[in-house]
Amino acid sequence: LNQRKMDQNTSLLEAIILPQARSLRPGKGKVTLSPGNTSQVGHSHDIFIVTLADGSKIIARQICFLDSLAGFLVELWSIPGLGCVGAETPNVPYSKWLQDMLDRAIKRCITGTGKWGTTRDYLVMRSMIGYYAYDYDYIAEYGIAHGDLHANNIMVNDLLQLTGYVSNCIPPHTFIKHRKFITTDTQDSTVVVDWDWAFEAPLPAIVQFPWFIADVPGWHNDGTSPGDSFRENRDYLVQTLRIAEMSKTGSDKLSILLASARERQIFQSAINFRDIHKEFVAGDQRFQVARKEDMRPELEAFLVKHPDLRDACEVKLIMASMQ
Repeated sequence: LNQRKMDQNTSLLEAIILPQARSLRPGKGKVTLSPGNTSQVGHSHDIFIVTLADGSKIIARQICFLDSLAGFLVELWSIPGLGCVGAETPNVPYSKWLQDMLDRAIKRCITGTGKWGTTRDYLVMRSMIGYYAYDYDYIAEYGIAHGDLHANNIMVNDLLQLTGYVSNCIPPHTFIKHRKFITTDTQDSTVVVDWDWAFEAPLPAIVQFPWFIADVPGWHNDGTSPGDSFRENRDYLVQTLRIAEMSKTGSDKLSILLASARERQIFQSAINFRDIHKEFVAGDQRFQVARKEDMRPELEAFLVKHPDLRDACEVKLIMASMQ
């Protein structure tokens, strides 16, 4: 009976996975699916291994999940933010969006309303915006981010495919209002839950890896082992997202952004997440180099926008310490 179930699962997964898996990696090797062994993760269910054309391997159910997730992300990230339509003010580029977010953090530190972080460290991050953002400032589109895409907010079936997801049904039924994602289709709402943190932003800010495969220092996933990097999962998601995106839009803009997303995601997350911020300021080499520079120009640029804070004690201390 167990062997029959294994054979049925193998046939089902082969039909779902192998056609697309053949196009994922260049190479002359045969693309195959085979049962895994008991030493591999997943003792509560059968493990199947897909060998790609270049000889690399990935767990089959991970492929099912990532394929399904890619389709969902293409649908979500293809929805234009409402700021793109009839906006009173033009969308700001990614660098300006980051600057505004950092300036809010700097203001919290100067006024004493922030619970963690320092003015100096945020000024250093402000000086680093160009490295992370200038190459993407040509992208004018805004989109929608879930804001809290971790494993507990995604519902899947036995094959780890997103449940209730139907291609091409998201854009007509969704909109952003009061910074919350609302869907009028109850079936779709069972796919990904907890939209309270949804927001609109430039595409480079929203096209990021889900938390459970992002491998962001300072972010801790439940049920993972120390040293798990999920690099193969990220690489696969980029490739399968490109296939889904090309099929839907004929463009690979989103997949290109996702391929380069990890550095942006770490920097961006370090602004608002305490543990990620601590890891970033303590361990990022680029930050350590920038920290040695004079931050008075950044502080002056900030004060041009917030002249009422020029006489704050924190501002005077920073200015005096850098003379």
